[in-house]
Amino acid sequence: MTDSMNSRVVAVRVGEALVGIQLARVEEVTRLQNVTRVRPAPAAVQGMANLRGNLITLIDLDQVLHGHASGDQDRAITVIVDHGSESVGLVARELVDVLDAADLAQQAIPRQVTDGREGVIRSVIQLDDELLMLLDLDGLLAAISE
Repeated sequence: MTDSMNSRVVAVRVGEALVGIQLARVEEVTRLQNVTRVRPAPAAVQGMANLRGNLITLIDLDQVLHGHASGDQDRAITVIVDHGSESVGLVARELVDVLDAADLAQQAIPRQVTDGREGVIRSVIQLDDELLMLLDLDGLLAAISE
């Protein structure tokens, strides 16, 4: 895996927030329609979906980051990420861009930004007009399974 792949992030909109997901972990970005709810499950687990014969767990990033379920699921995108022996879908409002974070200054996470989400957000990058929060995928998935 090249350094270029490690420094690039897929930027998605989650509510009003801009969130970055390490491109090296992204398998694809898609829209999934037929979501099966799974109960009991943590609030952040939106459900399961079949993607070409593979069962994918869907995580609602709005629920994880803002404490409430995202709206308008018909228009939501799903970022399929590699998580060891399985793939997981991260549901977001929209795909924004792929950014190269190598030349951007990553900063420690301000306490006001984390608001109880330590381990989920790895660092932040100040862009021209907004803050990009970089997810810690392993921390996010570990927090959900607790």
